[in-house]
Amino acid sequence: MAFTTLKVEIAKVPNLHLPDFAQPFVVDTNASAVTVGAFLSQASHPIAFFSKKMCPRLQAASMYVREMYAITKAIKKWRQYLLGNHFKIYTDQKSLNTLLSQTIQTPEQKKWTTNSKDMIFR
Repeated sequence: MAFTTLKVEIAKVPNLHLPDFAQPFVVDTNASAVTVGAFLSQASHPIAFFSKKMCPRLQAASMYVREMYAITKAIKKWRQYLLGNHFKIYTDQKSLNTLLSQTIQTPEQKKWTTNSKDMIFR
């Protein structure tokens, strides 16, 4: 019975939806010790998924840098959807939620903030 339930649940793969450019996009990102991942959605419907293994240099970087890397890679990946449209970025990295109001301390932060004036981090 458990095996049958597991098969049914695994078969419930979320259907990807086509984008509606009249609605705002949502980019959810996350980073682990080895990989970064993200998904693009609208109105709680997934549009695309993305994941990438990080190089050893990024694997040794701080969690702050890895999470920001996930955001920048996702935005580059879905640039054609996001350019000219409103979108929100969701991350679980607390310090990135206040990136635009932080004191800039590193060259990486300066680069990220100059390229992200219209982004909303939540």
